[in-house]
Amino acid sequence: VTALSTFIISSLVECIDVTALSTFIISSLVECIDVKCSSVSPFIHVFCGFIIIYSGAKQQGYVSTMLGRRRYLPDMHSKNSYQVAAAERQAINTVIQGSASELIKLAMITVQHDINTFYMSNNTDISHQPCLIMQIHDELIYEYSIDAPGGSEEEVVRAVQEFVTLLRHAMQVKIGSLFKLKVPLLVNVSTSDVSWGSMKKYT
Repeated sequence: VTALSTFIISSLVECIDVTALSTFIISSLVECIDVKCSSVSPFIHVFCGFIIIYSGAKQQGYVSTMLGRRRYLPDMHSKNSYQVAAAERQAINTVIQGSASELIKLAMITVQHDINTFYMSNNTDISHQPCLIMQIHDELIYEYSIDAPGGSEEEVVRAVQEFVTLLRHAMQVKIGSLFKLKVPLLVNVSTSDVSWGSMKKYT
């Protein structure tokens, strides 16, 4: 096992194709220890991604987020194993959490731009436009005052649908294409007319 793991890791340093590498490791595991491909595939893909980040950080001395921001990690070459382990964790966190941070920030800017364009073109009073009041990790909380005098239930439903459509287009289409993601960027929407804690999934 030690010889096999040494061979795999040394090969990874030269590898840039995560899919091909994952396929090779998965097929080897299936043959060697009789495991189902479907049970190990997701974990091997993640493992390969981590190793490629490690090797890139060690070779270049830094890692980059999806939009190119760099974090330099001189401790990757430290003789202190604790410092190396900390630098490896920082490498992974920077790529994953740093890219997620870029994504949500650009999503906020894009959604606000689309809100301004859509509602101003309809001459909607600013007090009745969706307003971002909170961001929590990958969640955005908007307050939307649509109980205007004389507004019917049908108008409220239509207004909510318009905003949900705007949200999903801004995030899934515009942000998804900007980041060139290999997996779809899905947006789940929950609503409530009472409080944040009573929100239910919007369908």
